Amino acid sequence: MGRLLITFLLMHRDALHRPLLYLSVYLKENRAEYYDRLTSIRCRGDWEGWLKFFPRGVAQTAGEATATAQRISELRERHRAQVLRENVGPNGLKLPSLLFASPIVNVNLVRADLGVTFATANKLIGRFEQLGLVREITGQRRSRRFRYDPYLRLFHTGVDDPAPAVPAQVTSAGSTLRPRLVACDDENATLGVAYEVLGRSRVALALRESSCGRGHPAID
Repeated sequence: MGRLLITFLLMHRDALHRPLLYLSVYLKENRAEYYDRLTSIRCRGDWEGWLKFFPRGVAQTAGEATATAQRISELRERHRAQVLRENVGPNGLKLPSLLFASPIVNVNLVRADLGVTFATANKLIGRFEQLGLVREITGQRRSRRFRYDPYLRLFHTGVDDPAPAVPAQVTSAGSTLRPRLVACDDENATLGVAYEVLGRSRVALALRESSCGRGHPAID
C-alpha cells in the first residue's frame, strides 16, 4: 500500500504524469538495504540515508521504464514491417494493436476486436503463429489461447513475481500506441533530473504520508 501511495502522491504533486513508477522490483533487488533504511528511520530518525536510497530507485526505475517504452516502439515497428512484408492483409496490421493491449488472446477476442468472422480471426491468428509472433499456450484443440511472447519478454526482470506496470498502461488509441507517448514524457528519467524533480522536501512528504516507515518492513 505504501508504494502505491508514493506513486499516487508523486502524481498529485505533478512529479509524475502517469502511474508508471513501479518500485517493487528495485526494492526486491535491494531488499537488505531497504530493510536497513526503514529500520534506521524508525530507530534513529535517519531520513538522510533514505533520501539517498529512494531517489536512486526512482531514477533507476524511470530509466528502465524509458528503455522499455523505446523497445516497445521498436518492436511495434518491426512487427508491422514483418506483417507488411509477409502480405498478411489489412487485418494483420490491426491485430498488433490488440496484442499490445491484451498480450494473451483467444480467437473470439480477436474476432470481436477486429469485427471479423470467427474463421477469419482463426486464420489470422494462425498466420501470426506461423510467423513466430504469437504462441499457443494451452496445447489444446479447443479453447486455445495465444501469447504475444516477443512483447512480454520485454518486461522480464529476473526478479520473482514482478507485476509490471507498463503493460497495463499500454493500450491502443486508433493507430497510435501509448508507449510512444510515454517515451516522449520520460526524457526526465535521469538521476540528476530525478533528484531535481522530486526534491528532498517532496520525497519526505511522500514518505511521511505513506506507510513505508511504520511497523515491520515487508515486501509484497
